[in-house]
Amino acid sequence: MQQTLLTDAIGYVAAGLVFATFCAQRIALLRALAIASNVAFIRLRLSRWLMADHDPAQHYVAGQNPARDTAQRADEKNTP
Repeated sequence: MQQTLLTDAIGYVAAGLVFATFCAQRIALLRALAIASNVAFIRLRLSRWLMADHDPAQHYVAGQNPARDTAQRADEKNTP
């Protein structure tokens, strides 16, 4: 639960930094905010990746394995 709250906080900080870039009036500040927001988004993605179970089926995209897709559709048709 705390890990989820931390991840959400990182996401809000990253989004806030992106919003702050629109308010920047100096190019140096804009660049610093942009770099900080990118680092925050990278940290967010890493924290979510580390929280994942790394189940291969989680990353499965329909259409990458037509044989399995066809078998699943056949099973779905045969179930009452």
